[in-house]
Amino acid sequence: MSDFKKELDTDTGDVESHRFLEIPISGPGSANRLVTITGIAIPDADISHGNKPANELIHGDIFIKTDYRLRDTDKWQGIVHRNTTLLAATYASLASITYDEEVDDFTAAVDSVDATVDTDGRIRVHMVVGLQGDTTIHRISYQTNILVQKAG
Repeated sequence: MSDFKKELDTDTGDVESHRFLEIPISGPGSANRLVTITGIAIPDADISHGNKPANELIHGDIFIKTDYRLRDTDKWQGIVHRNTTLLAATYASLASITYDEEVDDFTAAVDSVDATVDTDGRIRVHMVVGLQGDTTIHRISYQTNILVQKAG
């Protein structure tokens, strides 16, 4: 279970250097585009430990709503998992963190990352992060690569 949740959106300035690129391809299968989406998310994930000890690892979800949209006629090439079609190679890297140097133990981690299609057709990147001690994740760079069959 997640201890916190951050929803970031390219439309509201929560992401810098956001870009996407469509590259024509021939397969695999019926895929005819490789789409690469990149950016630097600014979650400023600095959360209160509440009733938990400061040295306890806290996990949170960071969601990035990209500005790349699939049209109704586009098909994301992949497998169906929990009613969502998935096939992406998605990467994330901590780009900027800080910690209170008076604290002995600190952790800032990206534990997992994936990409899905949101209800409005936008590609959404989901990261699970971990924080321990007086630590803040300021920036996370990300990239996702998806295969798409575009009509026409």
